[in-house]
Amino acid sequence: MFDQSITKKVILSFTLASLLLVGALAQGDSKPVKPAPTAKPARVDCSTVTDADIVKSIQDKIKADPKFKDQLQQINVSSDGRVVTLDGRVKGQAAKVIIGKYAKSVQCVKSVVNNLSTKLTVGCSSGQKLCGDICISAKSGCNIMN
Repeated sequence: MFDQSITKKVILSFTLASLLLVGALAQGDSKPVKPAPTAKPARVDCSTVTDADIVKSIQDKIKADPKFKDQLQQINVSSDGRVVTLDGRVKGQAAKVIIGKYAKSVQCVKSVVNNLSTKLTVGCSSGQKLCGDICISAKSGCNIMN
């Protein structure tokens, strides 16, 4: 009788362990889903990229963002030696930061000088010139968007 009780317990334990193992294997059968690989932008030969190409790329990013639709003529983008200068006026600090990020994200840009203002100013100060109805750095080219 003692042997039968132990035998029943062993069989019961083996059966339960087998069921747990089968359940675990069934769940482990599905492979984890790997995220789709993100395509990295093709590397650009910067020796073939002009400052005009850089300005156009940045302007295209700004124009594509509907938040800036009514501010395009207030934003000037210029580039000299792949150093981008942003001049003009935007609505709020967040807009200034976003446009700065757009400029930095363009390939071949060495650095960005973000002179965008969030305040309306009257008249150009020393070292500035008029570009449309905004003041820009005297060294920058006038490239306001339409």
